[in-house]
Amino acid sequence: MADSATNRQQYKEGCPNCGSSEIFYNIEGGVFECKFCHNTFEPGQVRPEFDNSIEDVKQLSGTLLSPGMKTTQGTQREVFAFQCPSCGATMSMDPATDTTTIKCHWCRTLLTTANRITNGIIPDAIIPFTVPKAQAEVSIQEYLNKRKFFADPEFIRTFTPDMVYPVYFPYIVLDLKADVEVAGEAAIRKRKHDGGKNNRDTYDYDVYNFGRKFNLDVNNLLVEGNSSFIIKPGENYRENSKNIINSILPYDLKRAVAYDPKFLNGGYRAEFRDLNVEDIQPVVRNQVVDISRYNAVETMKQYTHGYQFKQDEANITGSKYESILAPIWLYSYQDRTGKLNYICVNGQTGETAACIPVNKRKLMAVTLAIELPIALLCILLSVSIWMW
Repeated sequence: MADSATNRQQYKEGCPNCGSSEIFYNIEGGVFECKFCHNTFEPGQVRPEFDNSIEDVKQLSGTLLSPGMKTTQGTQREVFAFQCPSCGATMSMDPATDTTTIKCHWCRTLLTTANRITNGIIPDAIIPFTVPKAQAEVSIQEYLNKRKFFADPEFIRTFTPDMVYPVYFPYIVLDLKADVEVAGEAAIRKRKHDGGKNNRDTYDYDVYNFGRKFNLDVNNLLVEGNSSFIIKPGENYRENSKNIINSILPYDLKRAVAYDPKFLNGGYRAEFRDLNVEDIQPVVRNQVVDISRYNAVETMKQYTHGYQFKQDEANITGSKYESILAPIWLYSYQDRTGKLNYICVNGQTGETAACIPVNKRKLMAVTLAIELPIALLCILLSVSIWMW
C-alpha cells in the first residue's frame, strides 16, 4: 500500500507545466487538463492491487486494511464537504465550486456554507468517468422514451439535462478466502404413476442428504460503502429503490487509479463512505453464502428434482479491504408522496437503470381495459356451458 502522507503531498501538486491549480478532468481524453496553459497529463498510476489474481487471494491471512479503510482525513484545501439539511446526504466537491449555486444531487435543495462539514475519509482509488455527459443524457432520454407511456407525466415533463449530476459513489473492494460448508436435501425422481381418469399423476422419489465442503477464493467483490444504499432488515426489497444503483454494476476495476481530489474539479461530487469493516460483515456473509451455493449447485447435476439448502457455514480465514469511488451520472426526482425516484448511468460502461414513478390512473385504466373483456368472456362461456 502507498503511504497516505505521500499521497497527500501528491494531491497538492498543480499543473506540472505552469503550476496552476486550475485543473479539470477531460473525460473524452481521459487526462487532466490545465485551464491556464491547456497542458494535459495523466491522472495517476493504475492501482495494481485491483489487478491481482486468485493466486494472490490464496496467500491472504488475517484481515488487511488499506489506508483508505482507516480514519485518515483530507484537509480543507483539497476538497469541501457538505451535508444536505433536507435529505441528509453528504458529498465532497472542489473548493473552487461556486457555493451560491450548489444543489443536492438527490433532493435538489440549495446548499450554503452553513452546511459545510468535516471531510470524509480519503479513499484509496477512483474509477474515472469515461462516459461524457452528452452520452449519459442520450441514454437517459432513450430510457424514458421507452417507458413514458406508463410514467408519471410530471416526471417526464420536468426532466432537464442540467439536473444530471456526475457523482462518485463509495464502494469497498474485498478479496477473501474462506472455508465453506453447505448441506441440505436433494431428490431424484424414479418413476411416474398415471393418474387415470382422475388425471392426478403421482411420482416416486429418492431423497438424499447432501453436503459440500470446499475452499472459496473471491477476488474483487464490491460492497456498498454508504449505509443509505443498504436495504436494512424489515424494509420491503421490492418497493425499495436503493438497489437501483447496484443494478448498473459491474465496473472494470483494472481501470482504477490512485485517488486524486482533482477528479472533483469542474462540478463533480463524491458521496462519503460511512461504513466500516465490521458494519458490512452481514452483507459480506450473505454474498459468500450466495457464491458458495452457486458453486455447490455446479456439483449436483445428478439430482433431477431439485434441492434445498438447510445449512450454510463460512469461516473467512483471510481478507483484504480497500475503498474506491465509482462514477455514476445521476438524475433524481421526488414525487408527490415524498418517494425518491432516480435514473442512473454507469459512468464507465453507460449501463442505465431507473426507478420511475408510475402514472397509476393510466396503469389502472389499461389493466381494466385488458382484464374486463377477458372476465366478460369467461362469464359468457360459463353461462353457455351451463345452458348447454
